[in-house]
Amino acid sequence: MTGETTARRATAAPTAVMAEGEAAADCSVQDQVTIRMPADGAYLSVLRTATAGLAARLDFTLDEIEDLRIAVDEACGMLLAQAAPGADLECDFTLGEDRMSIAVSTLASQPRPPDPEIFA
Repeated sequence: MTGETTARRATAAPTAVMAEGEAAADCSVQDQVTIRMPADGAYLSVLRTATAGLAARLDFTLDEIEDLRIAVDEACGMLLAQAAPGADLECDFTLGEDRMSIAVSTLASQPRPPDPEIFA
């Protein structure tokens, strides 16, 4: 395998619950939404808008929606810095009755875990 580079998937995953203290959503009641786009910062507004729309569908507050938009933006920013040329950015939303899990991933030649000191 001379001249080939190995690429692995780098992942970041913000998770949100509508309100603390509420009962967890029934795990069997979930919708899955996946968005795949070029790993380019010019497309991040699409993910921020999709995040806000899905959170609004679950009746999150405006503050919770804005927090999620920021978390997705930061996670994507960290991954875009590692993305292999021509890679896609994939965002998986798992929606429950009162919660949303978000996993963002991209193909990276040298993936590394996020530095916890860079989160806003």
